[in-house]
Amino acid sequence: MSDVYKPQFIKSYYNMGMIYDRLGDIQKANTFYKKAIDRCENDPLAKQQSCYLKSMTNYAVTLEKLGRRPEAL
Repeated sequence: MSDVYKPQFIKSYYNMGMIYDRLGDIQKANTFYKKAIDRCENDPLAKQQSCYLKSMTNYAVTLEKLGRRPEAL
């Protein structure tokens, strides 16, 4: 994947998570937040994006809603 499009993928996954969260499908929301996080794993610049930080927070919240404690990220 081109580095040019990486931020858009991260934002897209985060936004999909938000949509599913608002629709009440917590499991799908959790999946998309995790995808956003995974896209940033080996990229220090991507980790500085607000979508990355928001995805981490929302991922932890959805895990709590699903009755699972978030592991250390």
